[in-house]
Amino acid sequence: MREVSWVPWELLLLAAAAQPSDTLTSYRTIYRPSPRLTRSGRSSAKQNVLIVRGGEALESQSERGYSIDTGQELAHVYARNNVRVRELTHPTPSGLQDALREPCRVIHIISGVRETRERLVLDFGDERFTSKDEARLTSSDIVRALYDQSTAPLLILQIVGSPSATELVRHLCLRNAFASELAAKARGVTILGTGLARGDGAQRLTEQIVTELADGLSIGSIVRGLWKGGITEQGGPDLIHNRTAVPLLGTVLFAHDPDEVFRIGDTSV
Repeated sequence: MREVSWVPWELLLLAAAAQPSDTLTSYRTIYRPSPRLTRSGRSSAKQNVLIVRGGEALESQSERGYSIDTGQELAHVYARNNVRVRELTHPTPSGLQDALREPCRVIHIISGVRETRERLVLDFGDERFTSKDEARLTSSDIVRALYDQSTAPLLILQIVGSPSATELVRHLCLRNAFASELAAKARGVTILGTGLARGDGAQRLTEQIVTELADGLSIGSIVRGLWKGGITEQGGPDLIHNRTAVPLLGTVLFAHDPDEVFRIGDTSV
């Protein structure tokens, strides 16, 4: 139900001192259903990864401790895995539409998320615009931009980390709500909700996702791997205050088919 879509069910403890539900072998459903109304298939584009990130303002926030990875390093991670990318910096709704006129297999967004005027937006913290709305994207903006895509892409929604446990949980819930809203509107698009880690944890999380995508793992297998990594970091029953484990165990996947493989790189080779 949409009313509870923000709840991080992946962190549900079924009993006192139990492991989170997404780590149990008996936990069959490892994803949240997303209706398939668009055709899935392999993209023929050589540059089939698009990175969408903010500019200097978000990066200066990063230097103050929110996250080490705001996009510049992300492109290098893809390059180390022999994946060519395009980048959209200072994104606007019209700019995203223009960038997605070309086929794209994976869209990797790095941003903040917030609620403003009773709606959820991705906030890129870009001070170069006179209107703050220009530096934000709503779920409807993304749906309109996806109109020209002939195959349903993977959208990675990576939210920058926060220095406090309270803000981490709040951003986790806002991210899930935004992803759910987008999944309901952009039917068929697979959405991986990730991020929220800081420091070396943010770097390891990003490298794991990109490397396993490049290695041809299914999106469900990638999510299972992140959850498994969170088990070793849990370190006690006070899970919600564990800023290392929560970004891993709180990973959320909206998908029609968790076994789908999103092949990236130069597919002409």
